[in-house]
Amino acid sequence: MTMQIVNIEDLHETNPEIAIEVRVIRRWVTRLVPDETCYIFADKHVDGIHVVAAPSYKSAYDSALAVQGCYRILCFSCDDPPTYLKTLDRPVSLRFGSTATITPLEDSQIYPKLYFDFTEYENLVESTPTVDVFTGLIDHVVDAKTQDNAPYIRLFLKDGRNQFGPRRFMLSHNALSSSASIEKKSLSSLLELDRQQLAGQIYMCDAKIVDFIPGIPWFKRYCNIVSCQEKVSLANDKYFCVGHGLADSCRYM
Repeated sequence: MTMQIVNIEDLHETNPEIAIEVRVIRRWVTRLVPDETCYIFADKHVDGIHVVAAPSYKSAYDSALAVQGCYRILCFSCDDPPTYLKTLDRPVSLRFGSTATITPLEDSQIYPKLYFDFTEYENLVESTPTVDVFTGLIDHVVDAKTQDNAPYIRLFLKDGRNQFGPRRFMLSHNALSSSASIEKKSLSSLLELDRQQLAGQIYMCDAKIVDFIPGIPWFKRYCNIVSCQEKVSLANDKYFCVGHGLADSCRYM
């Protein structure tokens, strides 16, 4: 594999053969996704980028990447910035897992020790993301029907102030008969499962898409290894997973 070192400004799409040389400016664990570690990297041109380490590899990168440390990093994916946590005004973020190669570099003054993403005061309101995010618990789920006898589920949510509120989701669903190979559940029963229980598991249910948000893809590409829950990104004519590398195919979910 031929390695090419590029600047953060030149990162646009996934290419396992390119590397970056950066300083780790900041590290934190987001509360929105369990065990997801985020970073801010900055290169010698004082360009910054938001970085996400796959939750499955959190412990490895906690020890491999130190705040204020300088590193050469190879084999990562270029993704859209996470909508739930927009930290920088850059159209690309990075994500890496077990395929990444991290090489410590000698500390150098060419890499900035601080990084700020400034904006003009007049543009402050316009540049502030307005993403509706709920942080709390699903207390319980209730099956219900509309006046037209259309099924839906009501999620009762509990926020940080210990308050409850029902939210209605128009999701048609039918419980299927059990199967020896794949367990079949209704959507409401899937929502009651703990997220950790869902990792690596396959369930089947009948459902109908009743609405979607225009401009946002309604499907995602995942690693073709069934036990892997990582999304893949396009790398030329192949699919790149941060946990298993390049593959000729992927799963659509």
